[in-house]
Amino acid sequence: MSIESNRVAVARQLLEATSLGKLRNETRHNRRWVAVYSGFRADALSRAQFVRGALPFARDPSLLRSLCGVFLDSLDVPESPDLAARFAQAAEVSTLSDDLKAVCLLLAEQSVEDLPFQAEVPGQSDGPEGAVADGAGIPTV
Repeated sequence: MSIESNRVAVARQLLEATSLGKLRNETRHNRRWVAVYSGFRADALSRAQFVRGALPFARDPSLLRSLCGVFLDSLDVPESPDLAARFAQAAEVSTLSDDLKAVCLLLAEQSVEDLPFQAEVPGQSDGPEGAVADGAGIPTV
């Protein structure tokens, strides 16, 4: 099994896997999330709209850490200041897919800040912005 170990891919996977109710609630109450999804009512955001917001999360490690917290909360992993320990616990949740377990194990061993922004694209020279074009429609912070 091969997972992409970059911030863009991790943000997408967490946004796809986190409870929609938890995502909407965080968007209602967290000003930084409101900025990512400005122009949308939190209760009307779809899963696809949340996932399209992955790029701003990948760009801002503190925003990505908050997404990690919401994901872990949606799995009922006990609160702890040690994010790596929480991800290690999450990796043991039996209902998670193998891909999500792999992401949890990755984040149990490596800080989100230490992940590359996105995967290297051979032959691409215009930087990380050019390889991800599906963030259109979601304002960046």
